[in-house]
Amino acid sequence: MLTALIIQKILSIPTIQLLVYILGLSKELRELCGFSRVPNASQFCCNS
Repeated sequence: MLTALIIQKILSIPTIQLLVYILGLSKELRELCGFSRVPNASQFCCNS
């Protein structure tokens, strides 16, 4: 999860929803983050 959030900052992805969408499009990015499936956006934030 932390890797995905770091990638979000490096790539200047403005929202978690967009990050989740991009993870859904890119198998390589999912693998880099250690995900076999795209997590729900609510799993990225504790302030829901």
